[in-house]
Order: sequence, then structure tokens, then C-alpha cells
Amino acid sequence: LAIINIMDNLSTPLYVGGKTELWILHVMKKVQLSIDYGMSYQMSYAFSEFGLICCILGMFEYGLPAGDLAKKLSFKYEKEALRQKGRTGHIVANYVYPYFKHISEISELNQIAYKSSLESGELSFAGYTLFHSYFNHFFSSDKSIPELAQEFESGIQYNAKINHLLALHSLLALEMCAAYLMDPAMIGKEVRSSQYDVKSFMELCLGKNEFYGP
Repeated sequence: LAIINIMDNLSTPLYVGGKTELWILHVMKKVQLSIDYGMSYQMSYAFSEFGLICCILGMFEYGLPAGDLAKKLSFKYEKEALRQKGRTGHIVANYVYPYFKHISEISELNQIAYKSSLESGELSFAGYTLFHSYFNHFFSSDKSIPELAQEFESGIQYNAKINHLLALHSLLALEMCAAYLMDPAMIGKEVRSSQYDVKSFMELCLGKNEFYGP
């Protein structure tokens, strides 16, 4: 359990940092530990990552069952490991299920993951899940762009408060996109909340070696 806990904390730095092969190897090691020592309340996140890896590699026949198993484990052991429910829900909702379900069908799990992350103190994962919810609304068109634009500020403020640059910059990028779609005359100008135009925003992100938003 201690090894799994340590390895779980390596997942985000490896994945976001672009160390893809190391990330895959460390996920497979966690899955192997579950085979050697049995299933535990710590394992749901590992199986959500395994599901994502299967989807990335085109092994979809394994991706969905792995995602379903991860979700089932996270709900089963929510009292023992609420942080796992938040992390697992985030991966399954935003990275596994979109291969198999319409994006409008994942909002409920996304909200559960966000709430679980907040309640367990997983603020960074709450930030990840929060910014994905905006993108999901944008791509599913279940909210109009003007309606969604009114909601950006709260998400931007939250991620700015916890200094979650990846989530913050992703939201700022989406806010600019929405503003330009609503008013093409705004292209190249500063957007209300972010106070950046495209050029200054790109300079900001590249200056901090943060490439997700751009």
C-alpha cells in the first residue's frame, strides 16, 4: 500500500512532464502489484490509468473494462480512499469514457470526481476536473457559448488561487476562444478576465514552460 501511494504521486509529474514511457511502466508496475498481492482500496487510480493506456494504444477491448473496474473500485472504497475516487473519476470521465460514450454522458461522473477531490483535499485534481468540465460543455454544446462564458471567472479564480497553471492556462485559452467566436472583432485583443491577447498569452505560457494551454 505504501509503494502504491508513492507511485500514485509520480503519475501526474510523469504524464504531464511528457515522460510517457516511464509513466506507462510505472502504471504497469502498479497493476502487477495488484496481481501479486491482491486488490486493495488503493488500486482504482492505477486501473483508470491502465484503461487510458489501453485506449491510447488502440486496445479498446481492454480500455473500457479497465475504466469500469476502476470506477467500481473507487465507489466501493470511497470511505477508505476518497482521494482515489476523485483521481479515478477524473481519468475515467475525461480520458477513458470519451472513447466509448458521448461527451454529454460523462458530466455526472465528472462532478462526482470534482466533489471527491475537494472533500479529500486533492486540490490539484479538483482543478484538473474543473477545467475539463468547461471543455466538455464547450464540445458537447449543451450550453451556449455566451452562457458558458459567464461561468469562466469562477474556474479561473479557483485555479489562480491554488496556482494551478496547467488548468488556469487551459481555461484562459478556452475563454479567449469563446470570446473570439462570440465577437470576431475581438480577435487579437485582450479578453475580459484573462487580460491577455493571443500573443501575450503564448509568451506567458512558453515563458513558464507550460504547453497544455496553448
